Amino acid sequence: MQGLIALRIVLLVLNAREANGLVSGILNVSQVFVAPFDGILHTNALSAGGSVLDIAAVVASSAGRSWNSSLSLQLGSSGASPPDRTKKPIGRGARSA
Repeated sequence: MQGLIALRIVLLVLNAREANGLVSGILNVSQVFVAPFDGILHTNALSAGGSVLDIAAVVASSAGRSWNSSLSLQLGSSGASPPDRTKKPIGRGARSA
């Protein structure tokens, strides 16, 4: 979801041709995720020349990141890998040849 919204932001800032099938597909699919954030701020987009900065998409992306990080904290995911328990202990009870 966040990658799709990021693509949307980049395509709009770069003034990509919406007549292109790929561009219009990305914009249409990402609109589903951005739509709930339209109207939260007084300005939904900033325009300069042909470029558009979709503020609602930026808010949606930030909300998605916040949601993902809070969800991973609730699930206890610290990103650390579990200890390797396949190695044999060295010390007591170990025999040397």
